Amino acid sequence: MKSSHIENNQVKSFIAKLITLSAGLLLSATSHANNWLVSVELGKSEANTGSLTAQLPSGEVTHLSDSDTSWSLGIGYQLDNGLTLEASYLKQGDGDVTITGDTLSPTQYHNSVANISPVLGDGFTLGARYQFWQQEDISTSVSLGLITWEGDITSTYQAQQITTKHDGNDIYYGLEGHYQLTKQWQLSIGFTRYALEPNDVDVLYLGGAYSF
Repeated sequence: MKSSHIENNQVKSFIAKLITLSAGLLLSATSHANNWLVSVELGKSEANTGSLTAQLPSGEVTHLSDSDTSWSLGIGYQLDNGLTLEASYLKQGDGDVTITGDTLSPTQYHNSVANISPVLGDGFTLGARYQFWQQEDISTSVSLGLITWEGDITSTYQAQQITTKHDGNDIYYGLEGHYQLTKQWQLSIGFTRYALEPNDVDVLYLGGAYSF
């Protein structure tokens, strides 16, 4: 486990250096027309909670909602080599869980909810997208970057409410297909996995981008 944690930190550090270098290139290349773009995405986010619910020490999960509507707004800059640098705000929605058990104390309940609740984070992303295939108006690309996120888990038991905060900096990666509707408008469908520390979150979405 320690070795895996070290390797994950090294990957994050490497990606952060690439993004810093790419951001410098972006700032030095702002004079090209139609290279800037704004984007919007709407889809469904789902937390991978299989291993989390197995950690429940006592009681029974009677309700689990691990998916919600996801949306994002972003801005990007398209370089001449098929690479696009992107930054966005992302909201993955909310998850919730209900636990029942006659032997649960208030402390046990709050701790259990905090430990096994699906985490769907809100935050900012910074990364790069590379277009590796194109035929006429259809193309595909892959993405890689970092997300800085936070999420709150609120539990209520016997009129007592406790909020547990989660946050972190983690990796995301994805695959996207595009259709160039006009010179400035592009439609997309894609899949992104956000490797949040509490649980992975998968997002399937439809999107649109406008170049200017």
